[in-house]
Amino acid sequence: MILTTGSKKNRTLKKHQNNSGFDAGVHFKAALTAVFNVVLLLSVIFCIANARIVLNNKIDKLDQEARNLRIKIEGLQLESENLRMRREKLSSWPEISRRIERFKLNLRAPRHTQIRQLAIVPYNLRDSGETDAYSAGSRLSQR
Repeated sequence: MILTTGSKKNRTLKKHQNNSGFDAGVHFKAALTAVFNVVLLLSVIFCIANARIVLNNKIDKLDQEARNLRIKIEGLQLESENLRMRREKLSSWPEISRRIERFKLNLRAPRHTQIRQLAIVPYNLRDSGETDAYSAGSRLSQR
């Protein structure tokens, strides 16, 4: 039998220690903490990138909606202009006289005594002495 120094317990502890004298459990905790920090950093970067993609998609959808609305507004403006031109055409004297003849209306021109004009005349209420029943800024007068 060969004599050795130290107990069996001391020999097993030496097998589990590395050359630097630190316990393997301490290195595992440090490595786990480092891995956790890296995973946390990568998940934050992923969330930021994902949020940017979502926001870019929303911006694109809003841009498309704005373009569609601009096209719709232009169409409505064109329609409004066309209706305005049609109204001017229909309210012209040649068109009115044509309609009078078409519907066989026996109309005649008015006598000069039948014509009245309304004019808007601005006035000041303090000078007029009238009550508040009339408009403060203007008054209709018959000529």
